Amino acid sequence: KDASRRLVEFINALPNGEIVAGAAIDDASQALTPEAFAALQTLGVAGDVRAQFRAGHAFIGRKGLAPGQAVEDLSARIPANVAIGKNVNADRVSFALSPFAVQAK
Repeated sequence: KDASRRLVEFINALPNGEIVAGAAIDDASQALTPEAFAALQTLGVAGDVRAQFRAGHAFIGRKGLAPGQAVEDLSARIPANVAIGKNVNADRVSFALSPFAVQAK
């Protein structure tokens, strides 16, 4: 439950328009509180893993979107996968992102 509390605090501190990518691997169904799910909904997330044991969930959302507007995948059988632009999906492809900003010209 502490992780859910920290997730709520993190999301609540984000400014509107902030882009967020997230993933739950294996099982988040037992730890996600109603408050944490409500916070995720402010990023456009609609998928609810709370009743889906061992479901994978991935999303790219933005603070201030309505639920259902995020790009997301919720899967009970295969790893969840989301992409914007070219979808690079292979066993040997991995990456890490540091915080970045998108600026209009």
